Amino acid sequence: MEAWYGQTFGGSPSFLPSFRGDDPAAEASAGWSRDATVLPVDGRVVQSFAQSDTGIIQIAAPLGSDILAVHAGRVTQVTTDNGGKATIIVQHSNRVMTVYGDISSPVVKTNDWVQAGQKLGVIGAANEDAAAIGDRDGEGTLRFAVKQNNNYLDPAEVIPFD
Repeated sequence: MEAWYGQTFGGSPSFLPSFRGDDPAAEASAGWSRDATVLPVDGRVVQSFAQSDTGIIQIAAPLGSDILAVHAGRVTQVTTDNGGKATIIVQHSNRVMTVYGDISSPVVKTNDWVQAGQKLGVIGAANEDAAAIGDRDGEGTLRFAVKQNNNYLDPAEVIPFD
């Protein structure tokens, strides 16, 4: 809505509280060049940052698609839930971390160093939440977030999704 308002009227509607610019997440920046990042998975965004109330986006992709590290960093956490889905957290420079959720068959472990484009795991079968959002026919979803200083960043601002 803010983008539409800016294109239509030439600026953000600062009279609306949600567009005043006092959101700490809006002030944060990963400090990455978009050329130095890669997509976490070749798929389509089915829940954007603006649609999410948690800061986590969802990307639908064919089952078995590789999930990739978006930037170089150190794996700080690999946890698996009761359903066999893993969550991987990668710590990057500038106090930025990326969170990858609903991963099947993780291929990294805690304290591994990863490069941009390195495989972390694969897309598995869609979970219950994703079923309401994405197509279940041969697709699964990746839950993905970028955080800096405990503030969520819009991944589209630092990763070339377009």
